[in-house]
Amino acid sequence: MQALDTLVSEDGNAPMIPGFADKARPLPAAEKAMIADAAKGLVAGYTGPGGKTILGHRAVAKIDLRLVPDMTAAESLAALKAHLAKQGFGDITLRTSTS
Repeated sequence: MQALDTLVSEDGNAPMIPGFADKARPLPAAEKAMIADAAKGLVAGYTGPGGKTILGHRAVAKIDLRLVPDMTAAESLAALKAHLAKQGFGDITLRTSTS
């Protein structure tokens, strides 16, 4: 969880991986408004009654690094690996899939 916490700003709105978004083009105002409107209905995780508190023997996180024009998967993965190593999480195994 601590490693995941280093990936975005405190407010969750900006990537904190150095160099990750360097090639990303700014969004036009209309697209920002569309995303803000769509985000009002997003939910994640278990939302049913009661708690779900089982601790597993390992932790797995699936993250989605969305690439925009001019970004490459190889450069983004390298930036993520370098960031995690610099934060003290160089022992984390990363697996990629392209689907």
